[in-house]
Amino acid sequence: MSGRHNNKLPTNLPQLQNLIKRDPKSYTEEFLQQYRHYQSNVEIFKHQPDKSNKDLAELVMFLAQVGHCYLEELSDFPQQLTDLLLNHHTVLEPDLRMTFCKALILLRNKDLISPTSLLGLFFELLRCHDKLLRKTLYTHIVTDIKNINAKHKNNKLNTTLQNFMYTMLRDSNPTAAKISLDVMVELYRRNIWNDTKTVNVITTACFSKVTKILVAGLKFFLGKDEDEKKDNLWEFMREVTKILLCAAQASHQLVPPEIIEPVIKTIANNFVTDRNSGEAMTVGINAIKELVARCPLSMSEDLLQDLAQYKSHKDKNVVMSARGLIQLFRDLNPHMLHRRDRGKPTESSKEAKIQNYGELEAKDYIPGAEVLEVKEKVDEEEDEDGWESASMSEDDDDSEWVNVHHSSDEDQTEVAEKLQSIPEDERKAKAAAVSTSRLLTQDDFKKIRIAQMAKEVSAAPGKGQKRKNVESEEEEERGELLSLRDIERLHKKPKSDKETRLATAMAGRTDRKEFVKKRSKLNPFASTSNKEKKRKKNFIMMKHSQNVRTKGKRSFRDKQIALRDALLKKRKHK
Repeated sequence: MSGRHNNKLPTNLPQLQNLIKRDPKSYTEEFLQQYRHYQSNVEIFKHQPDKSNKDLAELVMFLAQVGHCYLEELSDFPQQLTDLLLNHHTVLEPDLRMTFCKALILLRNKDLISPTSLLGLFFELLRCHDKLLRKTLYTHIVTDIKNINAKHKNNKLNTTLQNFMYTMLRDSNPTAAKISLDVMVELYRRNIWNDTKTVNVITTACFSKVTKILVAGLKFFLGKDEDEKKDNLWEFMREVTKILLCAAQASHQLVPPEIIEPVIKTIANNFVTDRNSGEAMTVGINAIKELVARCPLSMSEDLLQDLAQYKSHKDKNVVMSARGLIQLFRDLNPHMLHRRDRGKPTESSKEAKIQNYGELEAKDYIPGAEVLEVKEKVDEEEDEDGWESASMSEDDDDSEWVNVHHSSDEDQTEVAEKLQSIPEDERKAKAAAVSTSRLLTQDDFKKIRIAQMAKEVSAAPGKGQKRKNVESEEEEERGELLSLRDIERLHKKPKSDKETRLATAMAGRTDRKEFVKKRSKLNPFASTSNKEKKRKKNFIMMKHSQNVRTKGKRSFRDKQIALRDALLKKRKHK
């Protein structure tokens, strides 16, 4: 046990450092021993300054930590470290050089060294080819000057440092000059050195022959806009569906595609990913669908084909949303889809074309009006005679009407099928003639709409058998305004959680008292029979009884008789 309590302080510097900070006077002897050890290592180091010396690094940090406890003994210690760095900083081993600098920073924080001498040394060390060291020195210089001017500005020290930095800007080492300029710019930005002298010193950087220094000086005077905070759109944000709804509602064909395209990419990257739930992916695809329906040019071909691959996703909601997006581009521009996703060509898809940005397509006819008949021209000879014959007919009985058969009463889908064989130029000419020769009624527009809907399902000429035409019932047309249902539409009802299922079960339960078997006792307070008591007894109490022991040893005939008696008894009680 005595070996554990031996004095290990000469070799255990952290323990000695802890004890000295608690009671410096009691450990003066041990401190002086380490200080002599440090001096001997310094002498060895001076002969070989390019060699690493781990013992010297540990002793330097130890003395820097306890320097405030022995001010008289360590009065020359800061100056000695400064001289070592000034004389050998170019050949020093990087780790040892960093240790010396950290020790001096520690002494500066304890106010054991003047800022002028230390900052001057650090500006000299900026010439070293050590990026980590330069970064450490830059941080300390800015922090130290800020702390010096925290309570009140020290103009005398500031003037001295500004003069030194003006000299550093003209230094032959461009790295040291650039860092000195960065220090002054940072101090000006923090409103520490905001006087005219600082600006005048920075002005000299605009005439530097070094490109980096010249650019830094110009940026200071031209200013630099702060980077705006990048706000992304995520599926977990509050009321994110309303944001998507507003984005879709605000887009239209005259919005530049380069403005909508980043929105679509953000939604695709943050919503339509396999790491999200099926509901979030569905909302993302629905939002993209509504955006591109109003601004088709904002969708790229690669992104569209990637989103179309979700038609084989395991979640049904995602599958249906992806199919809706595919169907949208079958109508807008089928050529952007993969060949297998374009579907069977129809007349509608053949005519589909996405207009360029700002392009307007003004037609002199109503598309689909070729299904109507051109109004017959009235003979020029029947000008006034026709009106007289009409007035003479007023004496007839007004209650009777004559139904005149018009060819327009035919099924419009059949007419549309007949018009498919007509060339496209002739159909356009007929549509223009119909549009200019008669006034169209609501029934006419309904017939035109039905014919246009028939184009969407009827195959293009020469593409095989025609599909079955759509029904003539008019579908509900969605207005221009979107609703949240368009963004949040889920084709499959989500699974209910445990609380919802439990609440549904409790709400659907009926009063059990109506289905409980009534007691057969005349007197509810009467005692139970021995047979009923046996049923409630513990099996451990009953397993040694005669009935239980002989029950398993019964013959087949006995079991048959017992089963027959039980069935007869059950039938009797029904």
